[in-house]
Amino acid sequence: MNFSERQTFIESSLARDGHVSVPALAKACEVAPETARRDLAKLEKMGLVRRVHGGAIPPVHNSDDATGYTANISEVVGPAFRQEAAYSDKAHLHVHEKSAIARAAMELIPPGPCSITIDSGTTTAALAAALRQSSPNKGATYVTNSMPVAEILSGGGLTGVNLVGGNLRPYTRAIVGESAARHFYSLRADIAFIAANGVTPSHGFSTPDPTEAAVKSAIARSAKKTVALVDSSKIGRDFLVTFAQLTTVDAIVTDAHAPSDFLDSCFQYNIKVVTA
Repeated sequence: MNFSERQTFIESSLARDGHVSVPALAKACEVAPETARRDLAKLEKMGLVRRVHGGAIPPVHNSDDATGYTANISEVVGPAFRQEAAYSDKAHLHVHEKSAIARAAMELIPPGPCSITIDSGTTTAALAAALRQSSPNKGATYVTNSMPVAEILSGGGLTGVNLVGGNLRPYTRAIVGESAARHFYSLRADIAFIAANGVTPSHGFSTPDPTEAAVKSAIARSAKKTVALVDSSKIGRDFLVTFAQLTTVDAIVTDAHAPSDFLDSCFQYNIKVVTA
């Protein structure tokens, strides 16, 4: 492959997966890792990628300038799908379902001391509350970009709670930015829990904000096993930026109202489904 062909491969990989690693790029393009790194450096200077530890992600722009973001841009169905509710508003929606999902998700956590990465979101905050109430193994290590998740876990006396650095997005109380994404890409936790504003079989997991999507993409790839926590109201909805495909996750925890056609798609891709 010449550079132009490798550039096309890199851009398509980012559009599909939200991340490309140096080893995968070198293997797929049949070049040395040093060549792959030089390609990413050149594309970064062109403004087409953002280099992170071990690879690259789509370039992260200010959330007010989403048009410049070159990651997976899902079809925007209509004005209603462009709107994002604030964290304080979402915290009061589907509370029963989120609590049930959180309790079911706890059963997927490996026994004994383990490392857990946790995404921002109200459903992952419900998971933090369940972990706090259950008095889990004190040897666990938690890494999150969510201020509410960190506050809930540490407020319960749990040790090993790590909040990544970066820029605070007040609307969702999530830490975003290149340093946050880079931190998660450097991890290999035992299990990761992600949340999303919407999910469909065709466009995967999506969210309205490009900067938050970049970090979510990193969290989705930060562990040996990735679990998505989504209540049924999120299923069938598309938002601006896709940060992970359906096949990126190993399991999905949802509620009893999840549509059967969505569950069939999960089974088709061999994704474990837990219904709370």
